[in-house]
Amino acid sequence: MAFDNGELSKLNFKLISYTTDGMPEVSDSDSYSVQINPATFNVNKRINYQDNSTPGTTEKTNTFTNSGPSSISFEIIFDGTGVVNTQGVLDAIPIAGAIASASDEPFEVEDQIKKFEAIVYLYDGEIHQPNKVQISWGTMLFDGALSSISYSHTLFRPNGTALRVKANCTFQGTKSEKQIALEQNNTSPDLTHIREIKEGDSLPLLAHKIYGNAALYLEVARVNKLVNFRRLQSGTRISLPPIDKGAA
Repeated sequence: MAFDNGELSKLNFKLISYTTDGMPEVSDSDSYSVQINPATFNVNKRINYQDNSTPGTTEKTNTFTNSGPSSISFEIIFDGTGVVNTQGVLDAIPIAGAIASASDEPFEVEDQIKKFEAIVYLYDGEIHQPNKVQISWGTMLFDGALSSISYSHTLFRPNGTALRVKANCTFQGTKSEKQIALEQNNTSPDLTHIREIKEGDSLPLLAHKIYGNAALYLEVARVNKLVNFRRLQSGTRISLPPIDKGAA
């Protein structure tokens, strides 16, 4: 999932803001990319039911109430030992957990944790809650907010500063009322769009923005008869029509 045409992609976090009509906008300037990609990540989804059983009966009668927010969890590592090569020599090697950044600057663990927390953890006084972020890795896109983080300090310098820290993170999915309304009404004309491809666009990203589900990019490719959809040309116009969520 983390690779496109054999190139290593970074697990990345970008700040999300919302337009006046309730649709998400992603900041390209406020972001953080990990030093080392996770070896694995877990996605959890939940469906909620109400228990309508009559007291004294032996069988339960459950009624669907809603789909609870999904969540994603993974472990990321901050390593300042110098053992982890950050010069990008493994950029084309398709292995999970491979080094995902290239920099000539020394990697100071505590400084990197502060940069990471500035994106995913710190309280935003303007919205009166912690930041919401878009998490991306390959074709995976997930809008959410940090629900828990646990740091394990495993290696230290003689002066006590951390050289290696493992962070176990869980993010809970977030959607605006506008996004939820669109997902619940897939025949809405609001879901029919003609978009002109711009540099940096990808079908998963467009599907995520329009439908709230990046997995629908294959259906968008089929509708537009795109064979090589991984190489979209700037200026190309594509249609994003109403799509049945069951097509994902």
